[in-house]
Amino acid sequence: MTADDAREPVLQIDPITRCLRGPGGTAALTAKECDLLTALMRAHGGVVSRQHLLAEAWGGTRTLTRVGASRSLDVHIATLRGKLGASGGRDGHRIDTVRGIGYRLVAPSQPAGVSSQTGQSPHRPAPD
Repeated sequence: MTADDAREPVLQIDPITRCLRGPGGTAALTAKECDLLTALMRAHGGVVSRQHLLAEAWGGTRTLTRVGASRSLDVHIATLRGKLGASGGRDGHRIDTVRGIGYRLVAPSQPAGVSSQTGQSPHRPAPD
């Protein structure tokens, strides 16, 4: 095993072409999908609230009703999950739902429920 083999699979987004590249291949993203995935990637495994994702992708909810925007977010996340599976490979990145809060992008080596930034559950306070 080389040092390159030990590294975590990398996801890359080209914001100009909106192309997602991963170890399993490439996938074209819509503008909204690109905005959402970029926001999730910037969080480095931390939870991103639904409100923040709505603001990132839609600039607020002026153009959509509150229910419509929320449902549209769910549909875009579902589509992104499929595209991550295709480009990230079988053991690639995934988007987890954090009930009542939002979503987070989980790296293949990151156990479910643990933030890569703190090593703690993202919705539990760190011990004193």
